[in-house]
Amino acid sequence: MLFRSPVLIVYLIVNIAQAVIVRVSPQLNLFSVGFALFIPLTFFILWGLLPQMPAAIERALEPSFALIKDGLTRTPTVE
Repeated sequence: MLFRSPVLIVYLIVNIAQAVIVRVSPQLNLFSVGFALFIPLTFFILWGLLPQMPAAIERALEPSFALIKDGLTRTPTVE
């Protein structure tokens, strides 16, 4: 959840820039311009977020692992 806002804002800005480019110069193909911008931008964002990924993934999966651990360690009660 921590990473969504900055990434979405960057993608929104890039999409707006693409819309302006396509509107100003219609002969430019959106796919050739779009892929040329989005692929390096995506790698740059991933490269910047990589150091924080292990902690974010651990926080995201912690409740699920706690639930599994609780289910495995609880002894069934027979009445």
